[in-house]
Amino acid sequence: MAQITVPKPSRKGAPPKPTETVQNLAKPPAGNNVPFQVRIKPETKTAFQVYASGHQIRDGLLFEQVWEYFQQHHG
Repeated sequence: MAQITVPKPSRKGAPPKPTETVQNLAKPPAGNNVPFQVRIKPETKTAFQVYASGHQIRDGLLFEQVWEYFQQHHG
């Protein structure tokens, strides 16, 4: 018996035209926060979040303060 396979229709839609540009390289407006992901140990993440929460500081602000301190002392 012959096996016939029917190709599944694409759910992605039509590809963009070559003339369309993607604006993913545009610089975000000044003053806006952007995502920053790093891989760290779970214990470090927990300790960082506990410290930030205990001092009522957002994680991003604490990271910026740590980074500024590091640059001043190791720059």
